[in-house]
Amino acid sequence: MTLYETLTLLASLLALVVSTVSLVRGRKLGQVQEDLAKITSELALRQIDSLEIAKLEKAVPQLGVHITSLAKTSYFIITNTGQGSAFDVDLELIDSPDNPLVTARDLLPCPELKPRSTVKLLASFHLASPLRYQVKLRWTTESGGGESEVFWVSQA
Repeated sequence: MTLYETLTLLASLLALVVSTVSLVRGRKLGQVQEDLAKITSELALRQIDSLEIAKLEKAVPQLGVHITSLAKTSYFIITNTGQGSAFDVDLELIDSPDNPLVTARDLLPCPELKPRSTVKLLASFHLASPLRYQVKLRWTTESGGGESEVFWVSQA
């Protein structure tokens, strides 16, 4: 064998080794890319689930009630500080023989209390009126579920 043939044989063997190493590394890289693609798809599904949960949580109303006095006029004020609307909002005074609400019959149940909105109920207090009232709010959410919450409110 001549020197030229030997060098050609060595070059072709070197090319064979390089191509084999390249093929093995390419397969390993392909496997890693498949694993990353699976992980990425699982992450995308989890993000979609968390976005749906966040969307549902945003649509939940958060109702509260307090008493406000302006000059000699007092009001029970129902507020919705949540992101969702509340439907059929009703207020009930618990264990109160003296009902100070004047306009409750006209305004309650409120058909819809939108986010960041209020309902003012005129109240008439006298000297013998209690300073604190236990109030129960009832409402229906957009999904149709009934909710209720009890609050203690006091005159300012």
